[in-house]
Amino acid sequence: MIRASARAAFAVGLVSVAVFSLLPPEAGIEVGASDKLQHAAAYAAIGACGAVGYRGWRAGVVLAMTLAAIGAGLEGLQALIPGRMPEAGDALANLAGAVPGVFLAVAADRSFARHRSG
Repeated sequence: MIRASARAAFAVGLVSVAVFSLLPPEAGIEVGASDKLQHAAAYAAIGACGAVGYRGWRAGVVLAMTLAAIGAGLEGLQALIPGRMPEAGDALANLAGAVPGVFLAVAADRSFARHRSG
């Protein structure tokens, strides 16, 4: 049950990040915190959900690489949207959130499984 919920949260998170990343600036979506912090936090949360939903170190490596590629791709797509400007710093912030989010969740999941089994 928890794996299915984590996979659903992962999918919702990915779609949400894609939509918010590609909205024109006139949409007025502002949180107020540093945009780099927002990027890192969003990708850390998505990465953690994905890591819980798709268990194991190998899945974690694939997930971290995939999130890095998605983050860079969304930044590139912003060049096609009037008023949006892709930034390498945002892509790096995505990576800086995704990698620890994934691997901390993988480590916690493994620790929890070991503790449960005995």
